[in-house]
Amino acid sequence: MRATLLWMLTLGLMACSPKPALPPAAQGPARDLDSPDPAARAAAARALGRLGARAQGAAPALADALEDPEQAVRVAAAEALAALADAGVDLHGVVGALTDALEDEAAPVRVGAVQALRAAGSAAEAAAEALAVTVQADAPALKAAALDTLGRLGRAGAAALPAMQAALADPTGAVRAAAARALGRVGPAAAQAVHALARRVTDPDGAVRIWARQALARLDPEHPQSLAPLVTLLQGEGLLAAHAAQQLGALFGEGGAAVELAVDVLGRAFPGREDELRFLAVRGLKLSGGDLTQAVPILARTLSDPDSLLRAAAVETLGLAARTVEAARPHVLKAVEDAAPAVRAAAAAALAATGWTAPEVKAALQRALADRIAGVRAAALGALVRLDPRDPDVRAALRQALGDQAAAVRAVAAQGWAAVMARVDGEQLAERLLTLLTDEDSAVRVAAAGALQRAVALGLDPATLLAKLRQVAAATGPALRRALEALAQGDGALAQAARLALAVLP
Repeated sequence: MRATLLWMLTLGLMACSPKPALPPAAQGPARDLDSPDPAARAAAARALGRLGARAQGAAPALADALEDPEQAVRVAAAEALAALADAGVDLHGVVGALTDALEDEAAPVRVGAVQALRAAGSAAEAAAEALAVTVQADAPALKAAALDTLGRLGRAGAAALPAMQAALADPTGAVRAAAARALGRVGPAAAQAVHALARRVTDPDGAVRIWARQALARLDPEHPQSLAPLVTLLQGEGLLAAHAAQQLGALFGEGGAAVELAVDVLGRAFPGREDELRFLAVRGLKLSGGDLTQAVPILARTLSDPDSLLRAAAVETLGLAARTVEAARPHVLKAVEDAAPAVRAAAAAALAATGWTAPEVKAALQRALADRIAGVRAAALGALVRLDPRDPDVRAALRQALGDQAAAVRAVAAQGWAAVMARVDGEQLAERLLTLLTDEDSAVRVAAAGALQRAVALGLDPATLLAKLRQVAAATGPALRRALEALAQGDGALAQAARLALAVLP
């Protein structure tokens, strides 16, 4: 009851206070923050968050809503302030309210407050001490978020050094990794944490090991366990340089933390070892499983490298990034026209991995179907099937590819039909696939068998198929035997029929 009375008093004071001018789109939601209906107040906060920079003048009202008696309203207000900060709105005037929200009894409100402070940039400096308390006393996910926020403050985050250093011993790996990363971002001002970081170089969590090494390189570049000695050795020759390259290559596989390390290596020059290390770095990005957003610009530059194998590896990694980072997509698309066949094939396969179904993607892959290199044609065909197997143009391409002179393309075509087969295609397609069962290449025969098994599952009669097969191949010749052996490798009625036929062959 007391909380409700305080809230009504706050509303009254707000009504008497001058409010910043708001654009028309924000005025309605801003008024609804004063609604007696909690659901309407929460909806209003969310609406203001979606407006982004256009709701700049609503930041004070959203800060007041952080004291709303309803948890849902407080959460919505904190998330809205985070959205405003992401859109570039200055939150200096509401940092006090966000700092108070770090002590809210509801964890979702505290999470929203940390997110808003993280997006607020330098405005969050005033909340450093409160964030340090969050690091020491809250749930692991919130601790990690608070540590990330402190790290983004750079040197200004040094006020929370004791909490950051203590977090290096947290039982949760994500918290330890966040602490190491934050200390590295603080820089030399965190020199007192060198010994604690050195102990984390052998941490059981790979991300912690990476961030600990990177932090040591920033706090004490000459420390024997930092990355700096590895970089120095890499610039030399002989066994020591080879060992350093091996160690660095192993670090690239240490989860999401490897992204920043790989980007750093790609931006350096290592005379005599550039090709090896750049390839390791690109491969590390591909295997890292981390957010590749920051790696896209340097991977795009790598596509102009004279080494075609490095370009192929870069386009594969860009394909992974393009699933979530739209800025990577044009670079993958452009690589379909690369001078090197390995890069063109990698780009075609990468386009399929992106899930990008724009018309220009289909057009590029259709052009690649006419490539003089079979591997590129096969990759383009497989990509078209993956992106939209129901497209009539894809089916037409598959029909044509069944007669390609290259076994690799014929195999992909047969496999593709296993994905797109429909009963209506049955009789006509069976004849083409049966022909492929007598192909001289075993991979084509196996792929054709798989497609035929799919056709049988959709209703084609196995006995009819075997009768047609006898018309295609010589009744007792080696071609028929090869075809039946390919069919017999699977399961189901067709495979059983093929095995019976093999049993009675002379």
